[in-house]
Amino acid sequence: MTTSREEEDMFKTYDLGANSFIRKPVEFEAFLETIRALGKYWLEIVELPVV
Repeated sequence: MTTSREEEDMFKTYDLGANSFIRKPVEFEAFLETIRALGKYWLEIVELPVV
């Protein structure tokens, strides 16, 4: 999660192997909603392989 709005940063992130690029909202309530959505995605929705 980053506050960067630079498209170049997004491309660098993916080039380094990240699976997503998420911009951190400046407003606190929007930030909390983003964290909730990320938690729901990673803990309830996504299917990860057993390692």
